Amino acid sequence: MNEADAPARGPASLIVRDPARSLAELRRAYGRLIAAHHRNPVGLEAVAARSAFLGDREVHRLLLRNNQSPETIVRRLLAARTLPQIFESCQSHDLPERHRHTARIVLRSRFSGASPDERVHLILTTEGRALGTLSGLALDGRSVALLCARGPTSALLVENLASWPASPPVLIAHLLKQTLVRQSPTLKLLLRRHPNCPRSTS
Repeated sequence: MNEADAPARGPASLIVRDPARSLAELRRAYGRLIAAHHRNPVGLEAVAARSAFLGDREVHRLLLRNNQSPETIVRRLLAARTLPQIFESCQSHDLPERHRHTARIVLRSRFSGASPDERVHLILTTEGRALGTLSGLALDGRSVALLCARGPTSALLVENLASWPASPPVLIAHLLKQTLVRQSPTLKLLLRRHPNCPRSTS
């Protein structure tokens, strides 16, 4: 077989052999290009309105990185994420500050309406780092019971709970009884200085 008779190779051959797949790839690339570089919020809204584009995780990432993405788009994208993922967006330097601010608002709103398991999962997964974003909010009794049952997983978690004004007295008292805390004068001091520390343990 000479070179002229050889089957076509490369991108052109993909179009010939599987035009549907090639068209989908072209559309995906087009959606990513717009999400990354478009400077008109109306155009970005049009991308977010297309299910073919919004089903692409890379388009999600690029829209969140684009400073021109409207808040409505940012909220819609964050709504599909878990609490730890939203917290990651709050901290990500890949996102513009205005989108990080929106992420913090979304996190507080979602945390307020989350189940106790979801709340505790966020606190444990982030080792309490997320608590700084949740100032002014409180834990329900079930969430406190779950935290007590699972115990402190690290010194950093205890430090963050000791620094969070909303940590309830029952949680402070429980932490002071744990081996991790009893063996650390620094952690004991932080917990005993907490305004909610029960007098009987101070």
